[in-house]
Amino acid sequence: MPPQSLFLHATSVGKLSATYDEQLRRRLFSQARPHLTERTLTEPEELEAELEQIRQQGYATSREEANPAWSELRFHFAPTASSPRYTSPPTAHR
Repeated sequence: MPPQSLFLHATSVGKLSATYDEQLRRRLFSQARPHLTERTLTEPEELEAELEQIRQQGYATSREEANPAWSELRFHFAPTASSPRYTSPPTAHR
């Protein structure tokens, strides 16, 4: 199976990363955001609200947004002086 590119707006890691990284956030809003499934968020207002919710709760989800067979949950671990920021691995796939 050939590699498949995933869009920032349709994965939990993409949305989580764009929440905390200004460069990725600009990229998210400047690139095309196709509807990959019927659950994919594509409108700027929807995505802004989603990123704000992620910032408040500290985690991101993707429920069949990139692929109807995938659901993901990613947590944000805040950086400290001795550790970089990182995200958890995906926690659920169908």
